[in-house]
Amino acid sequence: MENQTYFNKEIIMVDVCSVDNSVELVRKKFPKVRIVELKKNLGVAGYNEAMKLAKGDYFILVDSDAVIEKGATSRIVEIFKKCDVDMISFKILDSKTGKMIDNPGHDSKGTKGCGYETGFLNSAALALRREVFQKTGGFDFEYFVYIIEMELCIRAIQKGFKVRHFPDLPCRHKFGPSKIRSNAKYYVSRNWVYFIVQYLPLWIIPVFLAWSVFKVFYDTSHGYGLAGSYFQGFLSGLKEVPYYWKKRKVLTGSQLWLFMRTQFIVGGFTNKW
Repeated sequence: MENQTYFNKEIIMVDVCSVDNSVELVRKKFPKVRIVELKKNLGVAGYNEAMKLAKGDYFILVDSDAVIEKGATSRIVEIFKKCDVDMISFKILDSKTGKMIDNPGHDSKGTKGCGYETGFLNSAALALRREVFQKTGGFDFEYFVYIIEMELCIRAIQKGFKVRHFPDLPCRHKFGPSKIRSNAKYYVSRNWVYFIVQYLPLWIIPVFLAWSVFKVFYDTSHGYGLAGSYFQGFLSGLKEVPYYWKKRKVLTGSQLWLFMRTQFIVGGFTNKW
């Protein structure tokens, strides 16, 4: 996996332990590209290394298997300059069919030009101010992949930053067959345990457990994911409960309500089922 950050006329490519000879290919075809090869696969947190080196005021992060529309970069810079927004969420579309994969739930309060408030986003494509990275430290490498962008979003909100969703900023993302993605449920299940222990008040945990059981049955019955992957991830998460309990920083009432209504009430059940 390669993460790229562009600033001025220099291009930096941070390679997160790829094994497909892509680094040599880039060196040969694009000799001016500055390549940073990491010795350890940090997952999504590899973006942090690129942001440390970049010199711009704004960062646009796009997965190597995703693409944003032509002209999106200029518009994002304009949004940051004129709007009170610190992180930007995209609408995620299937690259082959054009159908929506993920359109994060968001409040109706807001405007098309300056976005709608949300409590989570998708890391296939997102944008943020440099200040957000500096004050949050970026992605938590311990999450590795999945839920990791949500965790960063919550830390940003806790520090007073504003996250906005822009339904008219599409990102086309490669979406593989469910069998190929089945092992991903290990990380989803494990990281949900991390997230719940780290941020959610005790009274709401039973609600999340009930929702998780429903999701396991729903996903496995529809051929998406394996029950064993969920279970293994859950057990791995339980082993780390003492560690994440020490890191615990519970959401305030308003922060929790923002997260719940945009993740589940508006974005989850009504958009998915």
